[in-house]
Amino acid sequence: MALEQGSPEGSFAEPLLEQNSEKDAEQKVSVPRVAVNLANAIVGAGIVGLPGALKDAGFGFGCALLTAMAVATHLSVSALVAAAELLGGCEDYGALARQALGPKAEVTVLFGQFIFDVGAALTYLIILGDTSVAAVKFGIANPPGILRPLCIP
Repeated sequence: MALEQGSPEGSFAEPLLEQNSEKDAEQKVSVPRVAVNLANAIVGAGIVGLPGALKDAGFGFGCALLTAMAVATHLSVSALVAAAELLGGCEDYGALARQALGPKAEVTVLFGQFIFDVGAALTYLIILGDTSVAAVKFGIANPPGILRPLCIP
């Protein structure tokens, strides 16, 4: 059944997304939203290796290293914010690098972000691969009749 033009269902010529108004384009991201996104990126990638790192370093020394890294992170983020304000309120790392060090620095920063994202994605895929094998073995070893009471009360 084809849609007729002017029908209430819409037409194929209409855009799927509404165009952003000038007000939407001028809105800036709030500080809490940036903080949540940054914390999500840091915690999401770092929490995976934390138990192994504490096991290898020892609990006391591992906690001391975590504290030192927290201080270093705070200082570096504070320096980034100060540099962004000093250079005219840059909105992202690439723009900050471009204004501070030139276009080659922007490309370097963007490449570093790309590598970070690929590494995080690979980490999650490795964990998914490791846990999915165990989950499939558990599902095969335990027939659905045994698992059903666990899933459906």
